[in-house]
Amino acid sequence: MKNLMHILIITDNENSDLIRALIRKKYIPITRSSLHSAMAILKHIAFTAILIDKEHHDVDTLEFILNARDFQPETPIYIPETYDHQKTDIHMNTLNKVIYYPSEQDLIRDYL
Repeated sequence: MKNLMHILIITDNENSDLIRALIRKKYIPITRSSLHSAMAILKHIAFTAILIDKEHHDVDTLEFILNARDFQPETPIYIPETYDHQKTDIHMNTLNKVIYYPSEQDLIRDYL
C-alpha cells in the first residue's frame, strides 16, 4: 500500500489556495480550526508535516508544539514568519524542528 502523506493544517480557511496546492501535490490535508482540536488528532494519525497558518489564542503555540512532540517527535512543524513574538522561545528548543515560512507560496515551493 502506498505511504499516505497526511498534512495537518490548523486554519480557519478550509478552502484556501494552500490546501488546493497540497492536494495537487498528492498530499492529504486534514484541517482543524484550533490548536486544541489539532492536538486530539495527533494521537491517531501520523503526519508528514504540521502547518500552523495563523495566530491562535485558544492555546499558546509553543505549548502546542511541545505537546505535539510527545506524539510526533520527528514531524516538522511549519509556522508563518509573523510569529515574531514567539520565535525566541521556539528557537531555544532546536529539537522542535520548527520551520518558519514567509508565505504560502514559499512553503509549497521550498518545503513541501
